[in-house]
Amino acid sequence: MPLGGGDVGLNVWVENNEILFYIGQSGTLDENNQMLKTWKS
Repeated sequence: MPLGGGDVGLNVWVENNEILFYIGQSGTLDENNQMLKTWKS
């Protein structure tokens, strides 16, 4: 389920009875100009 508002996005899902999510913010780029995401399980 994608969620978002403003410049922060959140993607939440369930696998094997665990809640997993990615958090991303616009403008968060690495040295190769690729968007970075924070992952948490």
